[in-house]
Amino acid sequence: MLSDRALSLLVLMTRECPFSCVSCAMHRGPSAISRENLRRGVDLLLQEEGSLELQFFGGEPLLEYDLVREAAAEAAELAVERGRRLTMVVTTSLLPLTSERACELAALGVEFLVSLDGELSVHSRQRPSRAGEYPWELIQRHLDGLLLSGAAYTVNMVVRPESVESLPAGVSFLLGRGVRRFQFAYALGVEWGQERMAAFETALTRADALCSEKGADVLNRRGAPEPVLIDGQLVLDVDGELSVGCWTVLETVFPDLRRAFARGPVSAARRLPVDARSPREQLERLLSAARTPGERRIMLDNVDLGRRMARFWAREEAARAR
Repeated sequence: MLSDRALSLLVLMTRECPFSCVSCAMHRGPSAISRENLRRGVDLLLQEEGSLELQFFGGEPLLEYDLVREAAAEAAELAVERGRRLTMVVTTSLLPLTSERACELAALGVEFLVSLDGELSVHSRQRPSRAGEYPWELIQRHLDGLLLSGAAYTVNMVVRPESVESLPAGVSFLLGRGVRRFQFAYALGVEWGQERMAAFETALTRADALCSEKGADVLNRRGAPEPVLIDGQLVLDVDGELSVGCWTVLETVFPDLRRAFARGPVSAARRLPVDARSPREQLERLLSAARTPGERRIMLDNVDLGRRMARFWAREEAARAR
């Protein structure tokens, strides 16, 4: 499944998306990454050693389905030629993921990270549609198709300060739909505060217990990198720019963040900027991008929450081991 220790390259296939997610502050646009820049990014990733991960991201990456399929096939073939261990992951809203596409991509070794925040009331509030009628029935049909396909998947549930108390009910709903792999994420770019952080931990304890009761896997238990905001995520943007850092869903909240994390065009890179990923360097870059005291306060609040999450999941895993 999704590796939290692999060297990962997140590729923005497109900035277009059928949803306007409340927790996503990305600039939208119709452009897609060029095949040349995508191939160069994949080539650089597969020059590295150890466990490697290629993440197809967006926007909604499956709006560029043919490009994703082509890149996945080429990456899988190149990984075999070079003797590399490669995991490929598509992050998707489910809307364009038909069962046929799920099977086709799974046959190439692709896994899925599915954005589902729980029941309709929460999901539609946090992920409003850019079209007319909300496509909930289609999302549910595509979820059924994914589960029946046998493809590897994880459902990513994003929690906001105002939606904390609804998390256990959302987990219960998805468990009832047959979901057995979860990842719990928290919204970035908003101020949580100690009270909401404590409430989040309480909700997570209940959600984790529900998953344990059903034998469901929770990716967070494996020690995923925290704090997320200072994790050295390698990113390849649609324009071919490489960067190191978590900025993709924050660029309209913190306008200077992308520039602080930028590492130049992929076309000129000899290797991925893997040496610029330490948490200390990332924190320095993060704070350098703060324009106002308010921005700095939110950044430090999100880092604090990430540290709390690291301690929380370490305690949960220790308790399970006893």
